[in-house]
Order: sequence, then C-alpha cells, then structure tokens
Amino acid sequence: MIKKVFVYIIPFSLLFVFVLFFNILPILASREKRPAVIYGKSDSVLKNPSGVAINKTTKNIYITDTVNSRISVFDPFGKFLFSFGGKGKSKGQFYLPYDIAIGPDGTVYVNDLSSYFIQAFDANGKFKFRFGKPGSKKDQFILPFGIDVDKNGNIYIVDVENNTVQIFTGNGEFLKRFGKSGAR
Repeated sequence: MIKKVFVYIIPFSLLFVFVLFFNILPILASREKRPAVIYGKSDSVLKNPSGVAINKTTKNIYITDTVNSRISVFDPFGKFLFSFGGKGKSKGQFYLPYDIAIGPDGTVYVNDLSSYFIQAFDANGKFKFRFGKPGSKKDQFILPFGIDVDKNGNIYIVDVENNTVQIFTGNGEFLKRFGKSGAR
C-alpha cells in the first residue's frame, strides 16, 4: 500500500516522484539520467522518510529521514551528497524529524515530532538557530506536525495537538497564531 505520493516538477525537464512504499524512494530524473532507487546499506539509506523539500537554487533534494534521525541530501538525479543531524536533543540534532521546508534564502527548517523546536540550518546543514518551547501559548508547540515557508520567508507551523497554525519570521520571531480546538 502506498502511504504518500509527492510529485514535484523541477525546472529543466526534471520530474521528481517521492513515493513512501516499503522505505524505498524512487527518483525519476531527466531523460539523460536513468531512474535511481535509493535503498541499501550506505549513507543514502532512508528509513521512514516523511518530508521532502527542494532547494530552488541548487535543485538539491532534502529528505527527513525520520527513523535515522537525520536530513539526507541528494542531487537532482538521486545521488547522495551528505546528511546532517543525528539522534539527540541538542542543537542541530533530531529524534524524529518529520517535515522540512526551505526558505527563499536557502535556509532549511525542520520540525521534530519529539521536541518542541523548529530548527534552522544553512544549505550545507550547518546549524543556525532553533525556536519554540513546550506548551499551548504563542511560540509554543505540543506536536509540530507540518511546516512550510512562503515567498517572503515567513514560516508556517501546524501543531496538531494545539489545533493551531503559527506564523514566524524567517528568524523565528513570532508573528501570528490562529485556530483552536472545537467540535466537529
């Protein structure tokens, strides 16, 4: 059974299809390159990937490798480049990285299902900063589940336990919160 399918059209006739199916990630690239399947026993192994984002400048593909507690980065043709993160609660580490977004300036934002932080990295995986704390008020999260960045660099975080969306600047400063629990 296929869990999720994401299709991204990348400039220069590239088609990227991300299918979560038995922990295998097929990547269909341009006509010049053969499709690559990422699995096996190497740095490129993905275990329960859950989020994907593409750097608009480099076209590199950033994947939240949830069970391996890292972000894996591939070129547009599926060649493994590097990974960053690792298991832990310190700055730059993850326990269960779930979703990922890339800002217009190339900053990579990652949410972790087991922490209350959103972490920011440069395009090479160098830690920049993190924000958030546990709770139900502004600038607080219980289960930050989804993340996205708009064209202005504002970060949108969906918290499924707080039933809210919070908006932050690209530097992690709180802007707005909306949504609340309610009956169906």
